[in-house]
Amino acid sequence: MTAPRFLSFLLLVAPASGVCEVPVFRYALERWPAAPYEVLLFHRGPLAAETEAVLREIRDSSANAEVQRTDMAEKPDPALLEFWKSQGEPALPWMTVRFPQSEPGIPAAWSGRPEAAVVRGLLDSPARREIVRRLLLGESVVWLLLECGDTDRDNAAARLLDTELRLLEKTLKLPETDPEDLPLMSDVPLRIAFSALRLSRHDPAEQGFVGMLLRCLGESAEGKGPVVLPVFGRGRALWPLAGEKLSSPEIAEAAEFLAGACSCQVKEMNPGLDLLFDADWEGLLRDPPGLNAPAVPAAAPLRKPAQPPPAAPPAPRPSSFGPAFWAGLAAVAVLVLLVGALLLRPRRPAGPC
Repeated sequence: MTAPRFLSFLLLVAPASGVCEVPVFRYALERWPAAPYEVLLFHRGPLAAETEAVLREIRDSSANAEVQRTDMAEKPDPALLEFWKSQGEPALPWMTVRFPQSEPGIPAAWSGRPEAAVVRGLLDSPARREIVRRLLLGESVVWLLLECGDTDRDNAAARLLDTELRLLEKTLKLPETDPEDLPLMSDVPLRIAFSALRLSRHDPAEQGFVGMLLRCLGESAEGKGPVVLPVFGRGRALWPLAGEKLSSPEIAEAAEFLAGACSCQVKEMNPGLDLLFDADWEGLLRDPPGLNAPAVPAAAPLRKPAQPPPAAPPAPRPSSFGPAFWAGLAAVAVLVLLVGALLLRPRRPAGPC
């Protein structure tokens, strides 16, 4: 399999069997943990303090990343040794971040010196924090528009996306669900709501994120045009829309799939690729941000994300006394009235026999 076809391979796996009535986007948010990225550190002998600090920062983060150290002074795993050689036997220490479930020959998400500032940019960025915020506010999907730098083409793609998303919000319906069959696991609003987020390929704060996106997109990014990635769940990207596929029917198809009933409970059998996010999804789902949570400074969004409907007022608290109690109380009241009436009735004066 050639490297540029990596994303296509992951995204075109057909669903297996079984249907649940929870929408795909909500099932993914609550029940699909983000797959880990493999962080490989190649070194020789003891690590410098600053390199140890970088590894500690990765381990202490909430990012979906797992660190593996390979000491070249010992007997390294042959496959890892071969992988290091395939990168040109770079000077040590050397760090490589690999996409989840990468096969041999698949390009790395990133490779370079383990420098703190660079690694932080790989794990987190303003655009990703904004995506997390919107998803936890109840956005079904955040449509990430990766700009190409051609203003006319980027604006045309933005207008197309905006028009289609507004229409789809009105026409798509949630599948009918039975809470007893598969209850929701968080208080995040369940609704059809879409928003778009524009991302410049030249934003200094997003270089780590943009670089990983371009590597996983492969052929989709080679046309130098804008690319749209529907992001849902816990930072999972659906198939990319670019070139001729950046069209109304393709946008609708992606939206209908994500808003439809989940076709399979096995995550790996559904299309998509988990992106690298530094987010404690479990903790955030237990305590999602309120409606007044501030937006994260990032590339200007195409339009403001739709806001959840106002919360319904709490239902009146039912009385702790049942019907039998009230019936008994009424009977006692009637009896008291009858007794009182008999005691207060005027007595007849005594007369001859």
